[in-house]
Amino acid sequence: MTETPAGGAGEAELAAWRAQAEEQNRLGAHVMARLTDAEGLRDPMLRHFNLPAETFSGDLLCAARAPGEVLNVMLADAAGHGLAAALTAMPLTQAFYSMTAKGFPLASIAEELNRKLKSLLPVDRFVAATLASVDVHNQTIEIWNGGNPDALLVDRDGRLAMRWASRHPPLGILPDKLFSGQTETIVFTEPGDLVLCSDGLIEAENPAGGWFGLEGVIAELTSGRGGDDRFDGLRAAVAGHLAGQPARDDISCMMVSIPLERRRALRVVAPAPAHAGEVAEWRMELSYHARELRYVDVVPAVLGFMAQIEALKPHQGALFLIVSELFNNALDHGLLGLDSGLKAQEGGFERYLGERAERLAALASGRIDLRFLLHSVEGRAVLDIGVDDSGPGFDHAGFLRKLAGSGTRPHGRGILLVRNLCRELVYPDVGNKVRARYPL
Repeated sequence: MTETPAGGAGEAELAAWRAQAEEQNRLGAHVMARLTDAEGLRDPMLRHFNLPAETFSGDLLCAARAPGEVLNVMLADAAGHGLAAALTAMPLTQAFYSMTAKGFPLASIAEELNRKLKSLLPVDRFVAATLASVDVHNQTIEIWNGGNPDALLVDRDGRLAMRWASRHPPLGILPDKLFSGQTETIVFTEPGDLVLCSDGLIEAENPAGGWFGLEGVIAELTSGRGGDDRFDGLRAAVAGHLAGQPARDDISCMMVSIPLERRRALRVVAPAPAHAGEVAEWRMELSYHARELRYVDVVPAVLGFMAQIEALKPHQGALFLIVSELFNNALDHGLLGLDSGLKAQEGGFERYLGERAERLAALASGRIDLRFLLHSVEGRAVLDIGVDDSGPGFDHAGFLRKLAGSGTRPHGRGILLVRNLCRELVYPDVGNKVRARYPL
């Protein structure tokens, strides 16, 4: 009778399996790191950490600047942890970055992320997510929270100024018709820190099994530290709570440091000429009626066309500011009849957005026409922009007189910005038409 040698082939197979598993982990970690490592995460306003429970993290952190220097961030937490959770969250990256770059609003980004996950994932998979948009120029913070712990805003004195609870289910659960991308927006009046985290941070356990808890997060953030010390203190507190034990779930946190940009002076200036000499003439005309205006994100769609024109590519940021301001004025004031003076009241910005959403949903008639002509004038390349609406118009001469020297007003600064970027800005007729000439 022949006896099988101890070890031998069995040990060789085990060693080969381990080597193969390590190689797969290494390759997977490398690819996922490249997919998720965006320049936006190195934004000077942002601090973050992501502590995976295994080799791969199911928590996904993304950040990018939208046109107009608005900072968009996302903290997503896929169900479970490890490789399966990481793969679940991966489809979100491309949509988040591409839609942010094109200037889509936060609500539209949330809707597209849900649509993408719903079409790709099995029914037992979903992703909790918090999306935030911080506009320092207009001093607004916009939040969509689906299934994550409360987003927190701590002011410079260490007080909890605002918290956004989850008001939506996680991404990938509801079909399009039932999903809501509705966001919550506030105006901030002093510097502070916006903090987003995954439930792995809340449920982090100490050796006795006690959770760190949301109240533990709040206690650390409001302990009197500020700036980088506030972030470092929270991270150190989490490590101390774990006491060297591995976490049971992925732990992630993002902190956005929000400065206060005083409204005394415009900070954006016209870019230096990037195109010299003649250009080939290019023309585009678009019309949007009430039905399309209710559901089409017009400005990103228009900028998508313009981004294909070589001479216009270096100017996408400035053109986004100009087109969005002129279009939104035509829609908000020309067709919806909104009064910007509401923004000056306490809580007025939030009421303005709510009124806008209601009136837009009920819009039954009206149209906005946009015209663009790229050509040369006296040897200089220029883009002529025209926006017409079917509204009654307004006293544009009186409006422009009031704007002179009114840089501290909470509204009207957009038009001052457009005038600063453009060579010409005129309102012919009754004010329901505007013409701008932007030099390239």
